[in-house]
Amino acid sequence: MGPGPKAGALALILYTSGYLAKFFYESLEAINRELYDSLKVMGLEGLPLAFALYSHAKRYIISNILFMLEYNVRTATILGFVGAGGIGYYIVHYLNLLNYQATLTFVVFTLLLVTLIDLTSYIARQRV
Repeated sequence: MGPGPKAGALALILYTSGYLAKFFYESLEAINRELYDSLKVMGLEGLPLAFALYSHAKRYIISNILFMLEYNVRTATILGFVGAGGIGYYIVHYLNLLNYQATLTFVVFTLLLVTLIDLTSYIARQRV
């Protein structure tokens, strides 16, 4: 692929999907075995059983998805510093041009975006 935005996006996709699969597995593994056994005794199998288990683990799953979103925003900024495009590219570009006002604008925007995602994550976890 070579350096550039496509390679950076692909790297984030592969990394994120691996981590989310691990997080989802751990969320479902943390479900109490007695709950699983009681659902099986009630006759739930297949998709209904999966939905019942999901309703128990959805708080963790939503939390992990929002965590990875926040993580990817921060990581995409860093990847831009090394040539993968994105907002990090513009930060380095304006820094090289000694345009500190534009650099500060992009840095503050990134901080605000990460804070907004974190706040959204907190509110979503409280409602679930």
